[in-house]
Amino acid sequence: MRRVAGDDDPGWLLSGMTLGSDQGLSPSAAQDMKAAGLTHLTAVSGANCAILLALVHWIGGWLRIPRATRAALSAMALGAFLAVVGPQPSVLRASVMAGLALAAGLIGGRRAAAHVLQVSVLILLLIDPWLAYSVGFMLSIAATAGLIALIDRGPLAATLAAQIATFPILVAIGGAVGPRTVIANVLVAPLAAIVPVLGLAGLFAERVGWGVAVPSRLGRAVTGVILRVAAW
Repeated sequence: MRRVAGDDDPGWLLSGMTLGSDQGLSPSAAQDMKAAGLTHLTAVSGANCAILLALVHWIGGWLRIPRATRAALSAMALGAFLAVVGPQPSVLRASVMAGLALAAGLIGGRRAAAHVLQVSVLILLLIDPWLAYSVGFMLSIAATAGLIALIDRGPLAATLAAQIATFPILVAIGGAVGPRTVIANVLVAPLAAIVPVLGLAGLFAERVGWGVAVPSRLGRAVTGVILRVAAW
């Protein structure tokens, strides 16, 4: 990832948004990200898992792979991704939610997002009750619940709902909260969705011997824009 991304701020942000590394950003860039409420981008979250699963599902559909096989491949890809980035609370929550959704899709069970979130949280707390004390776990649940509540009203409403849902927790830990954090998140949301894809594509290109290819350069360009939004 270091060879693919590079050692400047856009490169460190590219690696952070792809694999969850929260190190390397210069003090000024890190402060800008914190003040704009964008530090969550440098932690692997449910969005990364969703992007990965959507990519696997799309490729499987393009290759006309049967649904059951696609679900198994998605589970394998998610398990491999979890092994790479580590069992972070937000990734565990997203992984269990994805697993429940995949299983429900195969057997025809209920797949309402709120219901899947509730069951996944209960499963994780039964396995590891200490997760109840994890701030990352709390933020992941609150943000996901906010998104689910207003996702049908559009990205602005969903982002605002997530900010409101996480507000008490952020205040308790001294995080940045306010109108500018909502604006910043809405502005970077479309960009944040494609950075992990470009980062993973750049890693693949490097592994097969294509060097630092076009996806890596595009990823650095996009993360550069995100850093400029944070600074603004």
